[in-house]
Amino acid sequence: MKKLIATLTVVAISMTGLKAQDYKTAAGLTIEFGNGSTWAGPAIKHFFDNRNAINAELLFGGSTTTLQAFYQFHGPIKNAAGLKYYLGIGPSLHFPKRGDTYFGIRPIAGLDYKIGNTPLALSFDWRPGVFIHDSNPGFEAGR
Repeated sequence: MKKLIATLTVVAISMTGLKAQDYKTAAGLTIEFGNGSTWAGPAIKHFFDNRNAINAELLFGGSTTTLQAFYQFHGPIKNAAGLKYYLGIGPSLHFPKRGDTYFGIRPIAGLDYKIGNTPLALSFDWRPGVFIHDSNPGFEAGR
């Protein structure tokens, strides 16, 4: 049985430009785990308005460097201050040490929690993927 991938993003938030959402731009660390290897790297997220954001990441792990970006639609969760759900999709490029570069499309579903008046937020999501490459193309419930 394939393991699901879980991604945790911890961000330090730029408190400038606060609007209806809890933050406008954030930089932080993404940690991906769930299929036997752990990937980590810097991330940046920017809200265009209170519902639409883009998230970009550069991850390292499993002898591969990955560059990915996601469009994310955010919505509030009623009676849960600071907590939002998000859904999205985006491309990923994978650069393994051995083998050819390959491409993926990854949907994303998760929760984003802004911690009170602190400049911190946590995100937890699930990212399946469809990958296009010669050696093992197809769908993965995990990375």
